[in-house]
Amino acid sequence: MRVGEPAKRPPSRRIFAESARELALYRCTVYPTRVATQRCDHCARLFCDEALNDTDWGYVCEVCQGQLERRLELDRTALRRNVFSWNWLPVGIVLGLSLLMAVQLFIVSNGSDLRGDLAVKMQLLFDGADRSRGALVSASAVGGRAYSPGGAQEGHGAEALVDGLVEADFPAWRSANAAFPQDVVLKMNLRTPIATIDILNHPNEPTASYVRRVQVFTSREVDPREDPSGLKFIRQVELDPAPRVRIEIPTEVTRYVLLRLLANGGHEGYVSIGEVEVRSRAEIEG
Repeated sequence: MRVGEPAKRPPSRRIFAESARELALYRCTVYPTRVATQRCDHCARLFCDEALNDTDWGYVCEVCQGQLERRLELDRTALRRNVFSWNWLPVGIVLGLSLLMAVQLFIVSNGSDLRGDLAVKMQLLFDGADRSRGALVSASAVGGRAYSPGGAQEGHGAEALVDGLVEADFPAWRSANAAFPQDVVLKMNLRTPIATIDILNHPNEPTASYVRRVQVFTSREVDPREDPSGLKFIRQVELDPAPRVRIEIPTEVTRYVLLRLLANGGHEGYVSIGEVEVRSRAEIEG
Protein backbone atom coordinates (compact mmCIF):
# COMPACT_ATOMS: atom_id res chain seq x y z
CA MET A 1 0.00 0.00 0.00
CA ARG A 2 1.33 3.44 -0.89
CA VAL A 3 1.57 6.40 1.45
CA GLY A 4 -1.69 8.34 1.42
CA GLU A 5 -3.96 5.36 0.71
CA PRO A 6 -6.50 4.37 3.37
CA ALA A 7 -5.08 1.96 5.90
CA LYS A 8 -6.55 -1.56 5.91
CA ARG A 9 -5.76 -2.90 9.33
CA PRO A 10 -6.27 -6.62 10.07
CA PRO A 11 -9.45 -7.34 12.05
CA SER A 12 -7.47 -8.31 15.16
CA ARG A 13 -6.08 -4.73 15.37
CA ARG A 14 -9.48 -3.03 15.21
CA ILE A 15 -11.39 -1.51 18.10
CA PHE A 16 -14.32 -3.69 19.10
CA ALA A 17 -17.40 -2.55 20.94
CA GLU A 18 -20.03 -4.73 22.57
CA SER A 19 -22.85 -2.74 21.06
CA ALA A 20 -23.54 -0.18 18.37
CA ARG A 21 -24.16 2.38 21.08
CA GLU A 22 -20.71 1.79 22.60
CA LEU A 23 -19.10 1.86 19.13
CA ALA A 24 -20.57 5.28 18.48
CA LEU A 25 -18.57 6.69 21.39
CA TYR A 26 -15.28 6.17 19.45
CA ARG A 27 -14.90 9.09 17.06
CA CYS A 28 -12.08 9.80 14.59
CA THR A 29 -9.68 12.55 15.69
CA VAL A 30 -9.54 13.97 12.15
CA TYR A 31 -13.10 13.31 11.03
CA PRO A 32 -15.32 13.62 14.11
CA THR A 33 -18.42 12.54 12.17
CA ARG A 34 -16.84 9.16 11.46
CA VAL A 35 -16.49 6.23 13.77
CA ALA A 36 -12.91 5.52 14.94
CA THR A 37 -11.84 1.97 14.19
CA GLN A 38 -8.04 2.05 14.68
CA ARG A 39 -5.30 3.67 16.74
CA CYS A 40 -2.21 5.43 15.37
CA ASP A 41 0.83 3.21 15.95
CA HIS A 42 2.84 6.25 17.06
CA CYS A 43 0.58 8.47 19.17
CA ALA A 44 -2.17 5.86 19.90
CA ARG A 45 -4.99 8.31 19.17
CA LEU A 46 -8.21 7.05 17.57
CA PHE A 47 -8.81 7.38 13.84
CA CYS A 48 -10.99 6.02 11.08
CA ASP A 49 -9.50 3.92 8.28
CA GLU A 50 -9.19 6.88 5.91
CA ALA A 51 -7.20 9.02 8.37
CA LEU A 52 -4.26 6.63 8.76
CA ASN A 53 -1.42 6.01 6.29
CA ASP A 54 0.46 2.75 5.83
CA THR A 55 4.17 3.67 6.25
CA ASP A 56 7.48 2.11 7.27
CA TRP A 57 6.61 3.06 10.84
CA GLY A 58 3.24 1.26 10.69
CA TYR A 59 -0.22 2.83 10.46
CA VAL A 60 0.27 6.46 11.49
CA CYS A 61 -1.67 9.69 11.23
CA GLU A 62 -0.62 12.66 9.10
CA VAL A 63 0.85 14.58 12.05
CA CYS A 64 2.99 11.66 13.24
CA GLN A 65 4.11 10.87 9.71
CA GLY A 66 5.36 14.44 9.24
CA GLN A 67 7.24 14.34 12.54
CA LEU A 68 8.87 11.00 11.74
CA GLU A 69 9.93 12.11 8.25
CA ARG A 70 11.41 15.33 9.68
CA ARG A 71 13.36 13.36 12.30
CA LEU A 72 14.72 11.05 9.58
CA GLU A 73 15.88 14.04 7.50
CA LEU A 74 17.62 15.59 10.53
CA ASP A 75 19.40 12.31 11.23
CA ARG A 76 20.62 12.14 7.62
CA THR A 77 21.85 15.76 7.75
CA ALA A 78 23.79 15.08 10.95
CA LEU A 79 25.34 11.99 9.39
CA ARG A 80 26.46 13.92 6.31
CA ARG A 81 27.87 16.68 8.51
CA ASN A 82 29.91 14.18 10.50
CA VAL A 83 31.17 12.28 7.46
CA PHE A 84 32.26 15.39 5.55
CA SER A 85 33.53 17.31 8.56
CA TRP A 86 36.85 19.20 8.29
CA ASN A 87 37.94 17.18 11.31
CA TRP A 88 38.58 14.33 8.89
CA LEU A 89 41.08 16.38 6.80
CA PRO A 90 44.23 15.26 8.72
CA VAL A 91 43.08 11.66 8.45
CA GLY A 92 42.57 12.09 4.71
CA ILE A 93 46.06 13.55 4.25
CA VAL A 94 47.66 10.66 6.14
CA LEU A 95 45.67 8.11 4.16
CA GLY A 96 46.58 9.85 0.90
CA LEU A 97 50.30 9.78 1.68
CA SER A 98 50.04 6.16 2.76
CA LEU A 99 48.30 5.30 -0.50
CA LEU A 100 50.99 7.15 -2.48
CA MET A 101 53.75 5.18 -0.75
CA ALA A 102 51.86 1.92 -1.27
CA VAL A 103 51.51 2.68 -4.99
CA GLN A 104 55.22 3.50 -5.15
CA LEU A 105 56.15 0.19 -3.53
CA PHE A 106 53.88 -1.66 -5.95
CA ILE A 107 55.39 0.12 -8.95
CA VAL A 108 58.92 -0.50 -7.74
CA SER A 109 58.21 -4.20 -7.26
CA ASN A 110 56.76 -4.45 -10.77
CA GLY A 111 59.42 -2.42 -12.57
CA SER A 112 57.00 0.06 -14.14
CA ASP A 113 58.32 3.01 -16.15
CA LEU A 114 56.53 5.34 -13.74
CA ARG A 115 58.86 4.28 -10.95
CA GLY A 116 61.43 6.98 -11.55
CA ASP A 117 59.12 10.00 -11.60
CA LEU A 118 57.20 8.91 -8.52
CA ALA A 119 60.36 8.07 -6.63
CA VAL A 120 61.87 11.48 -7.33
CA LYS A 121 58.71 13.35 -6.40
CA MET A 122 58.49 11.45 -3.12
CA GLN A 123 62.16 12.16 -2.44
CA LEU A 124 61.62 15.88 -3.09
CA LEU A 125 58.56 15.80 -0.82
CA PHE A 126 60.44 14.36 2.14
CA ASP A 127 63.71 16.27 1.49
CA GLY A 128 61.91 19.60 1.35
CA ALA A 129 62.27 20.16 5.09
CA ASP A 130 66.09 19.84 4.94
CA ARG A 131 67.03 23.42 4.10
CA SER A 132 70.72 22.76 4.74
CA ARG A 133 71.00 21.08 1.32
CA GLY A 134 69.31 23.80 -0.71
CA ALA A 135 66.36 23.29 -3.02
CA LEU A 136 66.84 21.04 -6.06
CA VAL A 137 65.73 23.12 -9.05
CA SER A 138 67.02 21.15 -12.05
CA ALA A 139 65.13 17.84 -11.66
CA SER A 140 62.57 16.95 -14.31
CA ALA A 141 60.05 16.33 -11.51
CA VAL A 142 60.04 20.09 -10.82
CA GLY A 143 60.10 21.16 -14.47
CA GLY A 144 63.83 20.97 -15.24
CA ARG A 145 65.16 19.94 -18.66
CA ALA A 146 68.56 18.88 -19.99
CA TYR A 147 70.05 18.96 -23.50
CA SER A 148 73.31 17.83 -25.09
CA PRO A 149 73.76 19.83 -28.32
CA GLY A 150 76.64 17.61 -29.41
CA GLY A 151 74.45 14.52 -29.35
CA ALA A 152 74.29 11.41 -27.20
CA GLN A 153 74.47 7.67 -27.63
CA GLU A 154 71.22 5.82 -28.22
CA GLY A 155 69.55 4.89 -24.94
CA HIS A 156 71.74 7.35 -23.02
CA GLY A 157 70.02 10.65 -23.79
CA ALA A 158 70.25 13.94 -21.92
CA GLU A 159 67.01 13.27 -20.03
CA ALA A 160 69.06 10.93 -17.82
CA LEU A 161 70.87 14.00 -16.44
CA VAL A 162 67.77 15.28 -14.59
CA ASP A 163 65.62 12.18 -13.98
CA GLY A 164 66.72 11.97 -10.34
CA LEU A 165 67.98 8.40 -10.63
CA VAL A 166 71.57 7.20 -10.38
CA GLU A 167 71.00 3.46 -10.14
CA ALA A 168 72.17 0.36 -11.94
CA ASP A 169 68.73 -0.14 -13.51
CA PHE A 170 68.75 3.29 -15.17
CA PRO A 171 71.27 4.46 -17.80
CA ALA A 172 73.65 7.40 -17.52
CA TRP A 173 74.11 10.11 -20.11
CA ARG A 174 76.85 9.38 -22.64
CA SER A 175 78.18 11.80 -25.20
CA ALA A 176 78.11 10.74 -28.84
CA ASN A 177 81.94 10.66 -28.90
CA ALA A 178 84.99 11.69 -26.92
CA ALA A 179 85.70 14.86 -28.91
CA PHE A 180 86.06 17.84 -26.57
CA PRO A 181 84.61 20.20 -25.67
CA GLN A 182 81.17 18.68 -25.03
CA ASP A 183 78.34 20.97 -23.89
CA VAL A 184 75.49 20.10 -21.52
CA VAL A 185 72.65 22.62 -21.12
CA LEU A 186 70.35 22.60 -18.08
CA LYS A 187 67.12 24.58 -18.15
CA MET A 188 65.24 25.43 -14.95
CA ASN A 189 61.49 25.85 -14.89
CA LEU A 190 61.87 29.45 -13.64
CA ARG A 191 64.68 31.93 -13.22
CA THR A 192 66.24 30.82 -9.93
CA PRO A 193 69.13 31.80 -7.62
CA ILE A 194 71.59 28.89 -7.66
CA ALA A 195 74.71 28.27 -5.57
CA THR A 196 75.87 24.66 -6.08
CA ILE A 197 76.10 22.15 -8.92
CA ASP A 198 76.57 18.48 -8.03
CA ILE A 199 77.79 16.03 -10.67
CA LEU A 200 76.90 12.43 -9.83
CA ASN A 201 78.80 9.68 -11.63
CA HIS A 202 77.04 6.46 -12.56
CA PRO A 203 78.23 3.25 -10.82
CA ASN A 204 77.98 1.24 -14.06
CA GLU A 205 80.18 3.60 -16.07
CA PRO A 206 83.99 3.23 -16.24
CA THR A 207 85.90 5.72 -14.11
CA ALA A 208 87.85 6.82 -17.18
CA SER A 209 84.62 8.21 -18.68
CA TYR A 210 83.94 10.54 -15.71
CA VAL A 211 84.27 14.30 -16.24
CA ARG A 212 87.64 15.58 -14.98
CA ARG A 213 87.60 19.21 -16.14
CA VAL A 214 84.58 21.47 -16.65
CA GLN A 215 83.71 25.12 -17.20
CA VAL A 216 80.49 26.58 -15.78
CA PHE A 217 78.47 29.23 -17.62
CA THR A 218 75.06 30.74 -16.89
CA SER A 219 72.49 32.55 -19.02
CA ARG A 220 69.80 34.55 -17.27
CA GLU A 221 67.05 34.29 -19.90
CA VAL A 222 68.39 33.33 -23.35
CA ASP A 223 68.78 29.68 -24.35
CA PRO A 224 72.54 29.31 -25.07
CA ARG A 225 71.79 26.80 -27.82
CA GLU A 226 70.12 29.59 -29.77
CA ASP A 227 72.25 32.57 -28.72
CA PRO A 228 75.55 31.88 -26.92
CA SER A 229 76.29 35.60 -26.65
CA GLY A 230 74.29 35.77 -23.41
CA LEU A 231 76.54 33.29 -21.59
CA LYS A 232 78.34 34.42 -18.46
CA PHE A 233 81.50 32.54 -17.47
CA ILE A 234 81.51 31.52 -13.80
CA ARG A 235 84.51 29.27 -13.19
CA GLN A 236 86.61 26.30 -14.36
CA VAL A 237 87.02 23.30 -12.07
CA GLU A 238 89.15 20.16 -11.96
CA LEU A 239 87.07 17.23 -10.68
CA ASP A 240 87.97 14.07 -8.81
CA PRO A 241 86.64 10.71 -10.10
CA ALA A 242 84.31 10.38 -7.10
CA PRO A 243 80.66 9.22 -7.03
CA ARG A 244 79.57 12.80 -6.27
CA VAL A 245 81.52 16.01 -6.82
CA ARG A 246 80.29 19.47 -5.90
CA ILE A 247 80.95 22.73 -7.70
CA GLU A 248 80.26 25.79 -5.55
CA ILE A 249 79.60 29.10 -7.26
CA PRO A 250 78.63 32.59 -6.10
CA THR A 251 74.84 32.79 -5.89
CA GLU A 252 73.67 33.48 -9.43
CA VAL A 253 70.11 34.17 -10.57
CA THR A 254 69.68 32.28 -13.83
CA ARG A 255 67.45 30.01 -15.85
CA TYR A 256 70.11 28.25 -17.91
CA VAL A 257 73.33 26.54 -16.86
CA LEU A 258 75.86 25.38 -19.46
CA LEU A 259 78.52 22.88 -18.47
CA ARG A 260 81.38 22.79 -20.95
CA LEU A 261 83.13 19.45 -20.50
CA LEU A 262 86.80 19.77 -21.37
CA ALA A 263 88.22 16.37 -20.44
CA ASN A 264 87.40 12.95 -19.04
CA GLY A 265 89.65 10.39 -17.37
CA GLY A 266 91.03 9.08 -20.64
CA HIS A 267 88.14 7.05 -22.05
CA GLU A 268 88.33 7.11 -25.85
CA GLY A 269 84.67 6.42 -26.58
CA TYR A 270 82.64 8.98 -24.65
CA VAL A 271 82.21 11.05 -21.49
CA SER A 272 79.47 10.06 -19.02
CA ILE A 273 77.43 11.69 -16.25
CA GLY A 274 74.84 9.96 -14.09
CA GLU A 275 73.01 13.07 -12.84
CA VAL A 276 73.43 16.82 -12.49
CA GLU A 277 71.82 18.50 -9.48
CA VAL A 278 71.55 22.28 -9.53
CA ARG A 279 70.58 23.62 -6.11
CA SER A 280 69.72 26.95 -4.56
CA ARG A 281 71.67 28.47 -1.68
CA ALA A 282 71.49 26.33 1.46
CA GLU A 283 69.77 27.79 4.51
CA ILE A 284 71.48 26.66 7.72
CA GLU A 285 69.66 27.40 10.96
CA GLY A 286 71.44 28.32 14.17
